[in-house]
Amino acid sequence: MGRQATPPAPEKPSAHVFTATLVTYANLSSADHHSTLASLPPCVSTAVLPEVPLDDLPTDARIETRIFTVVKRAHPHLRDLLRSMLASPAGVAAFVADVLGPWALEVSVKLGIPGYVFCTTNLMALHSMICAPQFDKTTSCEFRDLPEPIRLPGCVPLRGADLIDPVQDRTDPVYPLVVELGKKYLLADGFIVNTFDAM
Repeated sequence: MGRQATPPAPEKPSAHVFTATLVTYANLSSADHHSTLASLPPCVSTAVLPEVPLDDLPTDARIETRIFTVVKRAHPHLRDLLRSMLASPAGVAAFVADVLGPWALEVSVKLGIPGYVFCTTNLMALHSMICAPQFDKTTSCEFRDLPEPIRLPGCVPLRGADLIDPVQDRTDPVYPLVVELGKKYLLADGFIVNTFDAM
């Protein structure tokens, strides 16, 4: 009786390597950011977009105004970065903007990259910002002066005074930017957001 051939060992499934590139803005970086980014694991790389001019903003411009302006003006740099990544062997599976940067989704849409928004607060805050354009059209007084609660689908009623601070003064230059922010969220293919009631 001859020896039986030993069946070959099953092949191990190939490991899928997940990588991410954190895109930051030179205008908004600090020493703390550098130390945090340096401590990231090897599968996370970073890319810093060059500074954009902000000389035309008032010296007392709110931080939100500065952030929104940087994100909008850095479009050409972000487009160049994403194009170079698309041309690499790894490519780009998705682009994720943070809650203050949905203008960047304009770039991912033009390049055909699925785009998402990562909201670090909660669903109600995100929902209220998405609805800011509608609130702007349907009200004329300051939100804090609304006589009736604001009712967002799926959320508890909110007092107008409970909405985010940048929408509480229609004369502030940040106000129209927040209304525009709400419109830009609609470019997203989806949202990553906290929806649990308690931790």
